[in-house]
Amino acid sequence: MLDGWTDESATATLAAMTDVGQSGDSDHDGWKALVAAAGHHVFGFDVEVADLPATSPDQLAAALADDRQRALATQFLVLVPYSDTSVEAHEVDRVDEYAAALGTSPDTLTDLHMVRKGHIRRLMVDYFRRAGGEVKMKGDERGLLRRTYDEIHQYVGDSKMTERYLPLADYEPGTLGREFFDFYRARGFSLPGEKRSLGEEVVSHDCTHILSGFNTDGAGEINVAGFEAGMKKSDFGFELLLEVILDFQMGIDFGVQFVGYKSKVGEMDADQMMLGIHRGLGCNVDTMGPEWDFWDAAPQPVLDLRAEYNIIGVEGVTMAPPAHPATSDQ
Repeated sequence: MLDGWTDESATATLAAMTDVGQSGDSDHDGWKALVAAAGHHVFGFDVEVADLPATSPDQLAAALADDRQRALATQFLVLVPYSDTSVEAHEVDRVDEYAAALGTSPDTLTDLHMVRKGHIRRLMVDYFRRAGGEVKMKGDERGLLRRTYDEIHQYVGDSKMTERYLPLADYEPGTLGREFFDFYRARGFSLPGEKRSLGEEVVSHDCTHILSGFNTDGAGEINVAGFEAGMKKSDFGFELLLEVILDFQMGIDFGVQFVGYKSKVGEMDADQMMLGIHRGLGCNVDTMGPEWDFWDAAPQPVLDLRAEYNIIGVEGVTMAPPAHPATSDQ
């Protein structure tokens, strides 16, 4: 059970998620797996979805007096309409009613409305504006325009940048630096500065794959984004998850084509995504924030870093490439 939560508050949240799911098309039942996975992984007990009590927004608000609980419950409610491959108006309206009762209004709820209305371009502008201040490397004080210019420069090719990353091949096996290098080479990814690289902006994200144990297929990208949602202590963590859900669950291109990936439909594995959220909630370091330094962590064994960061339940270190990577059409 999460710190501060009780059986009552957890059950109320799961019941509210069920209420949102039932408000939509009865032929769509992906929400059931989402509710069951939240109960099992996040709250630590198994539930029979059909046996959850009926609830209302006011009842949920009464069960959740803590602002942090209300914030997390709202994010879980926002996920419900995405559990199937179309967002339904009745579900969104019901999430609105719960958020109003809880007094919460995260950006992900605004995003949900834009998805329902098909305002994807506007959503992308808002998202990337917020991302500029939320995902950055330690010591990076560049503005968004300069960072964008530098990323384009690295995509074209920057040999001086690459020279910094090539020595990672000589790090001890099992260290984060060596695993990072092998992770890239095994998948055909370009190191920062190599032609067609995605630059240093994605280094921390790819390290999160390695640390959290989730691969680079469509489902794995959703799972690792779930980890990031739990790991980050701001609402933007769940926006990172939303971005990937749009790409690999809803089939909406949210910019993945620009980086060589392919949008897909129906890739969400609710159980593994919630496992990722659970692992992220337990993590005590934001590896995608400005306080974490890749170069400080690179010489350290991955297993030691997981223990230090309280990333629990991940077995093994080296992760083979997936059979159907997110870069493929399959």
